[in-house]
Parts: sequence; structure tokens; C-alpha cells
Amino acid sequence: VEKEGFEAGKEAAQKAANEIAYYDKYNLALAFISPEYEGHFEEVLLGVHSVIGDTQLIGCTGAGEIKDKRLKGSVVITLIASSSFEVNTTVIEDINTYSNNYDEAARYLIEGNKINKPSFGIIFIPGFCESNDIQSPAPFIMESLNKVIHENFPLVGGQSGDEWKFKKTYQFYNQGVYSNAVILSLIKTTLKFGINCKTGY
Repeated sequence: VEKEGFEAGKEAAQKAANEIAYYDKYNLALAFISPEYEGHFEEVLLGVHSVIGDTQLIGCTGAGEIKDKRLKGSVVITLIASSSFEVNTTVIEDINTYSNNYDEAARYLIEGNKINKPSFGIIFIPGFCESNDIQSPAPFIMESLNKVIHENFPLVGGQSGDEWKFKKTYQFYNQGVYSNAVILSLIKTTLKFGINCKTGY
């Protein structure tokens, strides 16, 4: 319900922080921000960082936000806090610079990351929109990543969205706002985790 960007980001981050019970050093923030905040994303991210400090943040816009139920016009923040969690993020700010060589992009994302033998990865990729001729690099970058990844670890994430308008999608890294970025975080942890996938609506 908070329409002012800074306050919306701050409120969402504070609510997430209030749920942290055992370890108060945040390792990673995931941000899913409604396209309705377009033009104010920087303010939203400033609000989030006013709570989480210099914690790494990754995220994107989507076709709707989820926090137990489907939301609209929302800012959703997930915080991870553990003494057994190491994360490092690599970013390609404009994937079009690699449009003729996605294998090179994949090598940069994996080999440029400082995490050795990751447990899993989280990736955000530009979605289908007019600003990229209703194309997405997702199938190409994923195919190239499969060639480059030699360790056996799962990779999850998604394409950015804009509430089905197909105009422009956005990706977020720390306080940066991008419209054609590929963002990959590799995570190493001894925590138990599970990843599964089911297709269809």
C-alpha cells in the first residue's frame, strides 16, 4: 500500500528483518519489485539498503509478486542470514554485448565468480519485451551455462517481467537498476536446502 518508493523498500526490508531470529548478519537479499514503481526503483532500493546496509541484493521485476499469496504493486524482500552462507555475484550489465558469443558470457559469469564449488546458484535474466524485440537471451545463456558449468550444482531463477505489458523489464543488483542485465549469484553453504521444479499453470 506504500506508494512512495523509499518508504516501500524500507518497510518491506524491515518486515523481513523482523523475521530473522537467530543470526543478525544478512548474507543475501532477494528483491521482487512491482513494475508499478518504474521510475522510482532507485528510491525503493535505497529504502531497502537503509535497513540491510551493504548486504548483497539481487532481484527483478515480475508478472506479479508473491508473499504467501499473489500480490500486485508490491515490494517483496527475502533476507538470508546464516553463519554458514557464502555468496558472490557476477553481473553482465548488457547481455547484448555478448549476443554473438553466449559461451563467452557464460564463462565470464562462472569463472569470474569467486565462489569455489558452489552449492547452488540464483540467476535473473531479461524477459520478453518490446525493448528487446520480444526476445529473451534465456535459452541461449542457459545452454551456454550448461557447457561451462563443470561442477554438479543446481541453478534456479527466472526471467524478469512487467505485469504482461511486454514493454520493459528490470533487474536489480545492490543499488543498481538495469534493463538488459544477467545477474548470477553463486552460493556455498552447509545448510540443508531443496530445489524442485514443476511445470504448467
